[in-house]
Amino acid sequence: MGSAPGPQRQVRSIVADTGPVVHLGEVDALDLLFGTGSVLLPHAVDLELRAQVPGWPLSHVTRFQIVDLDAAYLSRADDWVRSGIIHAGEAAAIALARQTSWIGS
Repeated sequence: MGSAPGPQRQVRSIVADTGPVVHLGEVDALDLLFGTGSVLLPHAVDLELRAQVPGWPLSHVTRFQIVDLDAAYLSRADDWVRSGIIHAGEAAAIALARQTSWIGS
């Protein structure tokens, strides 16, 4: 019935927001993130994790890449936060995804 599926393509890297990292950590399932490739976190998400997760970043610092937003993307994220649309970590994660050209700017 049809042809066999082709090989699975691994995502090379993803941008994570605070919530998925916190909740996957709560059920000891962070490895699900790392199976996709590298995991990028904007600084705002790193700061939220430091406030919410005991022992962060010591327990995971080598597994996540903390990435700076370029000035234009940081400004855009700040605009979203000031407008009340979303929180800082969410805004920074979306801006980082746009900065890395994964979603339209």
